[in-house]
Amino acid sequence: MEENKIHQIGFSMAKGMQGDPAIEMLRRIGSPHNYFHFTRGQLSAMAGVDSKIFDDAYRQALLERARQEAQFIEGNRIESCFYGEDNYPHRLQECPDAPSMLYKLGRCPLNGRHVVGVVGTRHATGYGVEFTQRFVADLAKMLPDVVIVSGLAYGIDIAAHKAAMDAGVGTVAVLAHGLDIIYPAMHRDEAARIIERGGALITEYPAGTRKHPQLFLARNRIVAGISDCLVVVESDFKGGSMSTARIAAQYNRDVFAVPGRVNDTYSRGVNRLIAKNVASLLMSAQDLMDFMNWEPQQRDDAPEAPQALQAADPGSAAIT
Repeated sequence: MEENKIHQIGFSMAKGMQGDPAIEMLRRIGSPHNYFHFTRGQLSAMAGVDSKIFDDAYRQALLERARQEAQFIEGNRIESCFYGEDNYPHRLQECPDAPSMLYKLGRCPLNGRHVVGVVGTRHATGYGVEFTQRFVADLAKMLPDVVIVSGLAYGIDIAAHKAAMDAGVGTVAVLAHGLDIIYPAMHRDEAARIIERGGALITEYPAGTRKHPQLFLARNRIVAGISDCLVVVESDFKGGSMSTARIAAQYNRDVFAVPGRVNDTYSRGVNRLIAKNVASLLMSAQDLMDFMNWEPQQRDDAPEAPQALQAADPGSAAIT
């Protein structure tokens, strides 16, 4: 791998080098290459502050980790997407806490014209799953280039991914760990199928990063940030979906919620989002089209559907 990519990977691993702080650091020092080749004194002078992340030993350790990660991503055909480059999600780039680096396995574009996040409770009811399936199928008929984003979790997330694949549109699963594992393990086959069908798995975390509750919370900002809008299908008052909805609203994304019966546990959260004007009430794919002012497309004029693409190797060592 070219040295520039290794420097990017290493820089993204430095403590605090995410979002606005990383942008400001790069503005001051010039490039990830300079971060590893300037002296501590030069970096401190250019940054206007001294920091442990300028220590020679610290930076050398980062470079070693970066070289190991570079070997892993090259061996598994993973794409690295550094902030500011063409393959980095331009919607996410607008967010103040965007990760410096994303790792992507699969060919689904992250900068499509229509990207919709769909999230909900892990304890999905039949009502929630059926709505998700119908919503994605109907949306795919009107927007053959739509990409459905979710988190590969139980319940609504996996229902959204499956519905997208069944409808022949792209889907992106945002992970809260490295690409050397899949969590939950029960969804390994679905993760492989996402790749086969032209979708993608993405994460900000290098190989060896294991799941942790805080990482799942951090993952939610990526689901919100790479999407044009967010649809919450079912949720109680607390949970990852409610967190994702709040983050999406902070990012000035349009948030939609599917209403449910007032006495249903997993409708209480979405009903509150609607009542507090955090989310607009959503009852169909047509509602979304109208709210977003999106015009239906003719499938003949749309880009080639993901399942028609040449399948990626489902046996990649990145999915274990």
